[in-house]
Amino acid sequence: MTLTSPRIAYGTIEVPSGYFASAAPALRPGDVLGSTYRVTHVRERLSSGALFEADDMVLGREVIIKISWRGTDGKTLVEEARRLAKAGELAAAIYGVGIHQGRHFVAAELIQGVPLPEVLATGTRGEALTALVLVAEAVAQAGAHRIRIGGVTPGSIVVVRGRRVVFESLALGQLGEAHVSGIADGELRQLGRLVRDTVVARCDGMPAALTQLLAEVERGGCDADTFAIALAHHAVALAP
Repeated sequence: MTLTSPRIAYGTIEVPSGYFASAAPALRPGDVLGSTYRVTHVRERLSSGALFEADDMVLGREVIIKISWRGTDGKTLVEEARRLAKAGELAAAIYGVGIHQGRHFVAAELIQGVPLPEVLATGTRGEALTALVLVAEAVAQAGAHRIRIGGVTPGSIVVVRGRRVVFESLALGQLGEAHVSGIADGELRQLGRLVRDTVVARCDGMPAALTQLLAEVERGGCDADTFAIALAHHAVALAP
């Protein structure tokens, strides 16, 4: 008699759920972690873990769950959560960590906001300028705390309720060791060009003082803090 393993089909090894190589999801809708988080949607498979949306049944909010793969060191996921926590409002808030069936998991804020390009294109002039000031302040904050934001490109920034911006590079699942080294060369210049393009497109004219400020940024003669403060001043004058 030939014994057939339930994990072997037609000569192909079927990898159990929870491993990176498995075709099955690491978690399924309805699964509960830590007696608190009930999985609702499968989001993404990453080399460092799997992402899911879930309901926080205790506090009544939606969260993102990242769980480590079986056979990997879950402590790296905890370290990732610590780095995100240090980023403050620039990143998704970390709500907690735990272990589910032997695998580490992190529960974090589910970012719900508006992509920066949409704010700049369809928001009022005041909303667009406010968003740019938020980005400038966030860049300055990142530099002060030596947090690498991975570039200032509109498509990688989300504006949350018009009060803060979150960088996609600091979303749960995206942060790596390379992102903890301060502002990279050229990131402030990227922001300066974004400001220039937005003001040209949305405002009646470019104030001479702002033109001079952007020129200093392009030459590398202006730090992030100075730029954020000056831009906030100009935004008030440019807004209707």
